[in-house]
Amino acid sequence: LQLRSGIRAFMLRGPAGVGKTAMTYALADILNSEYVFYQCTLGTSEDDLLYKLLPSERTKSGIEKIPGPLIEALLKSRKKLTVLVLDEFDKTRPSCDALLLDFLQNCRVSARFSNQDRIIVGNKENLIVFLTSNDERDFSEPLLRRVIQIFIPHLSVKLVRELLSKKFKDERVVNLLTQIYIDTINAGLRKPATIQELYQLGEVIENLNSNNFDLASLVRSFIVKYDDDWIKYVQYVNSREPYQFIKEEVPEENGNINKKYEGEGEIVIEEKEEVKETFDLNKVSRIHIKKIESSFEVEEVREEREVCMKVEDEDKEAYTHIIKEFKPEPTDRPDQFGDYKMYFDENKVFVVKDKPLTLDELSKIYLKGEFYSEDRGVLTTVDLNDLINKSIRVLYYTKNCIRLKFEHSKDGHSVIELNLKERKRGKYVSIYDVFVRMYVNGKAKTFTEKIKVIKEELYLKRLIKDVQTDYPKRSQILRYLDYVRDLKHTFNVNVYFSLYGSYNFKIEISSDSVGFCFGFRFKEKITKKFGLEEGARIDIDDPIVDKIVDYVVSELVRE
Repeated sequence: LQLRSGIRAFMLRGPAGVGKTAMTYALADILNSEYVFYQCTLGTSEDDLLYKLLPSERTKSGIEKIPGPLIEALLKSRKKLTVLVLDEFDKTRPSCDALLLDFLQNCRVSARFSNQDRIIVGNKENLIVFLTSNDERDFSEPLLRRVIQIFIPHLSVKLVRELLSKKFKDERVVNLLTQIYIDTINAGLRKPATIQELYQLGEVIENLNSNNFDLASLVRSFIVKYDDDWIKYVQYVNSREPYQFIKEEVPEENGNINKKYEGEGEIVIEEKEEVKETFDLNKVSRIHIKKIESSFEVEEVREEREVCMKVEDEDKEAYTHIIKEFKPEPTDRPDQFGDYKMYFDENKVFVVKDKPLTLDELSKIYLKGEFYSEDRGVLTTVDLNDLINKSIRVLYYTKNCIRLKFEHSKDGHSVIELNLKERKRGKYVSIYDVFVRMYVNGKAKTFTEKIKVIKEELYLKRLIKDVQTDYPKRSQILRYLDYVRDLKHTFNVNVYFSLYGSYNFKIEISSDSVGFCFGFRFKEKITKKFGLEEGARIDIDDPIVDKIVDYVVSELVRE
């Protein structure tokens, strides 16, 4: 409290129930100061800290805006020493951290009253600020630099026992409650027992005036409030040696912990010796090797912004990957490289990109984050149907726009939007110019294969891939032949693929001709019936092609 620069600000950190808030009230009482207390709740915003909205008949809207805790503390500090407490500040929105920066540094805030912006200034010498936290979220580095952090651990077992002894006369109740307190700490619960909860449980046990009660139900009701904590608690209690308090047998339900509190004797409190370390200054090295600075300042986000890539990067993994993969144009600043930039937001460092990524760029990024991509290309009806079949959800479906969702169970999902414009329509196949928009949330590496498939199909390198089947169906082969004819005559696109059957049977299909290769079972029959020599090729538009297919399929089925 002897600080002279800025407001005297402290962050009290530690588990619930250790007395953080009570300490601030006791200090205000000792200093005979004003006491401004505000209980933060989940989602408390900047406006909640600046204003209070109350019903009023004096305004047209029926609502009057009055000073909130920050402004109230500033106004009171002008006249008298004031203690401001923002309790459980870790429940506020991360954006509240930025609001406190100027408040703690210059003892002022900017607020709007009666449609006018005003700057309210307090007296630094008369203001003490306490933020309490149960460590439910991290705080920004600039805020932590402006406060003195005080970590308040769990109450010692010795102190808890002394407090319980003053409250309860029955030594057995004191022993039992002390053991429960020890168990909640050793079990590693996120919220161990508080002294207030132990008081409540002890009062109920005393009022029951019987040894025959269901302790597990009482502990579950008064002490262990979370399901995951209850599982940890039961597992720990069942693993330790039993302690006696309950004499009579009770049903082994609610986690089966009653028998673990059955061992007579007093709780033994082991006090750890305080280890004091002293240092011989003559032995402390004052010689240090000169090092290369590896860190640099990253700009903090001041307002809402929309980006096309957001990747968390605490250890420069993303920074290194982007530079190695794309070699972006360097600038005069290390946090800006090409179209990429680093920002500090929500107490974390992110690599972002304002411009959309191409599909080619996206396929090369093996990082976890959020990505938005835009690209252009070509699709056929075959490609389009394949993408639809691979998706887990069809989100939107019209002749000009289709949205599909792809998902990976562990690493996230992606959404693809295809904006279609028909270029040419054939008898069997249509070709579309397509504008692709793609959103990925998760590891880009997970969706790399899907992205590569889309890229390949977009540029129509080959329509039909090799197919292998033991017994090809007539309709299947004829469909492929129709696709190839359609591509040849309507789109002037050349393709090549093969169909394999049993007995060394193979049909080779290209845009110009069809070739038939037969093993010993078919060679003589085909030569005799159609006059074909092995390896001969026939024009794809020759009607005899379909007749040969009919014959081969029927022979395969008969075999």
